[in-house]
Amino acid sequence: MGSVNEREIKKLCMKNGRYCAICHNELIIHNQGASNETIIAEIAHIKGRKPGSARYDASMNENERNSCENLLLLCANCHKKVDDQPEAYTSERLLHIKKEYEDWVSQRIKAAIVDITFAELGVVTKYLVSGQSTPSTHLA
Repeated sequence: MGSVNEREIKKLCMKNGRYCAICHNELIIHNQGASNETIIAEIAHIKGRKPGSARYDASMNENERNSCENLLLLCANCHKKVDDQPEAYTSERLLHIKKEYEDWVSQRIKAAIVDITFAELGVVTKYLVSGQSTPSTHLA
């Protein structure tokens, strides 16, 4: 069985922010007194990754199975609940949860953009113009 490639993981993370798609708990723990953070996100397959897994669909190929469209970013608790209760968390229900959640993230981002000040935009603009960062180095 293949694994999810880096491009699909990046797409998933960009569409999902930093919260669990079900409980909306933050998926990054900020450790007190430490400079590092703990990532508690898990990638869940809407239609199972391998035969015998919850909601497995034999008609899917490996690329479809591991595409962003078939993935959810969840906390460990919600991931376990989803996989342990496939009758309650059907593929259709999970696709609905995914769409609603991605819409919620998009709305939060749009709402936050109006809070950006001209001073903050000036800092970002100067940084971009300085050439210190290029899209290809961060968004490969």
